[in-house]
Amino acid sequence: MSLLPGQLVLDRYIVERQLGAGGMGEVYRGRHSRLGFPVALKVLSLLRGDYFLRFEREAEMMARIRHPNIITILDYGIVDQKTPCIAMEFVDGETLDARIQARGSLPWTEAIEILCSMLGGLEAIHRANVLHRDLKPANVMLTNDRPEVVKLLDFGIAKSLDPSAAKVTATGGLLGTPAYMAPEQMIGNELDARCDVYTTAMIGYLLVSGALPFADHPRAHFARCSQPMPAPVAPSGRPELPRALVQLLLHALAVEPNHRPPTARLFAEELRSIADGTARPAAASPAPTAIVPPSAAAVPPTVVQGELLDGMGVPPRPTQPSGLVVARLPPSRLARSEERQWLSALVAPARGYVFGGTFWFCVRTHATEEDAERLAKQLVEQITERFGPTAKAAMSVLPQKVELTAGILSGATALPEPIQALVEQLAIG
Repeated sequence: MSLLPGQLVLDRYIVERQLGAGGMGEVYRGRHSRLGFPVALKVLSLLRGDYFLRFEREAEMMARIRHPNIITILDYGIVDQKTPCIAMEFVDGETLDARIQARGSLPWTEAIEILCSMLGGLEAIHRANVLHRDLKPANVMLTNDRPEVVKLLDFGIAKSLDPSAAKVTATGGLLGTPAYMAPEQMIGNELDARCDVYTTAMIGYLLVSGALPFADHPRAHFARCSQPMPAPVAPSGRPELPRALVQLLLHALAVEPNHRPPTARLFAEELRSIADGTARPAAASPAPTAIVPPSAAAVPPTVVQGELLDGMGVPPRPTQPSGLVVARLPPSRLARSEERQWLSALVAPARGYVFGGTFWFCVRTHATEEDAERLAKQLVEQITERFGPTAKAAMSVLPQKVELTAGILSGATALPEPIQALVEQLAIG
């Protein structure tokens, strides 16, 4: 249902004009009919049961939270006996997405100010046992006030961690924006505050570098479930990023939630220490291990790098024959931390990669093709011995002309034919 200019809704708000529309509903500017202050009116157009309940729950959860960096919910009700409507404070300003579109990257000091304000809002909702789950630049408003105020918007897929809260069934598909999702959210694992910490760090990466670390492509999104981030680099013409900031963003973007700052507040404190020059060098995070989805069918094949990229994000060119092993392993086994650790140790002296959560393969470079083939066969034997008949493995010696480039590893370009052939071989039978 669309609202009309001049229409009175919820008995006290007059509709003025539409501000925007999406797949689930519309947002309008309005004003209080008696007091005259401006409001934003959000109505739901998809009236299926789970959407309706989610919309209602958004109003109920957020009405309890008051914080300068959170949009304030003023009212909730039904328009014309069928359309749910939320009245909230009207924010005069621009979205963070619009600022990025206009300016590209931001100075790192400005980026830290924005991130700390976002984290302040997140800390407030986390204390209320709520996760946002859909942070992205389009859901962050920057007011025209001086000083500028940051407001977090759109809690449509926010999740209450209160055990007594009503559960809302999923509507199908992935809830959230894949380019910013934490790995555990991508693959359906349990979530806590560290998923919002990860997403905030991803926005920070974009703010200081002007680009996300991976292509906006399903293969690339799932690649983050198994690999560390390339370091952010300031665009040409901007000052070099402080090493402490680079380390902190990579720390907050760790694949494993346990390797990130545990709370939004602590992440903000570390950012502020960088801004005021009191930061200490960040401790090195443990080597990442793949986060494995509960079902192999839930994750499409994804190519991921383990140790190949150097600090500049550029893979070395192969100069010697490489033995390649591809293995399809049972997800139930990969869900066990001891199995992931075993695989990590297996590929550690080599070059390790992951296809989604279900394919592992390794590259070892040696002096001769015979050595490469012999060691690849040994890897197949070790994998087969440990995982038994539930695993499938294949191996080959790669031609020296095959290069594993950053584009291939990020999912931006197609797999080389020899690698694709091995993957297809596993899919047969």
